[in-house]
Amino acid sequence: MRHLYVGAYTGISGGHGAGLTVLARGAEDGAWEVVQVVEVDDPSFLAVGPSALHVVSETTGGRVLSWALSDGLLVGQASLAASGGAAPCHLAVDPAS
Repeated sequence: MRHLYVGAYTGISGGHGAGLTVLARGAEDGAWEVVQVVEVDDPSFLAVGPSALHVVSETTGGRVLSWALSDGLLVGQASLAASGGAAPCHLAVDPAS
C-alpha cells in the first residue's frame, strides 16, 4: 500500500482545507482513499523522513510538527518546535540524522 500526505491551508488563513490528510492507494483498484485527517493549522510544506513526517505550520507563530509513522499512518501526538520565524514555508530532512 502506498501513502500520500497532503497539507492544505485552513480557515485560520482563509483557506478551506482540513489540515493534514493521509491517503492510501490499494493494489486492487489503484484508487486513493482518505485514511486519516489531522487538524493542523496551515500545513504548507511536508517532508518525509525514514520513520517520521515533518510539517511546517505556516502561521504567524510558525511551528514545525513531527509525527512518527507506522504503516504509513501518523501515530502519537505531534512533537512541536518553534520555527524561529513567522510563516515558515520550507523544511528539509537531513539524511545524516
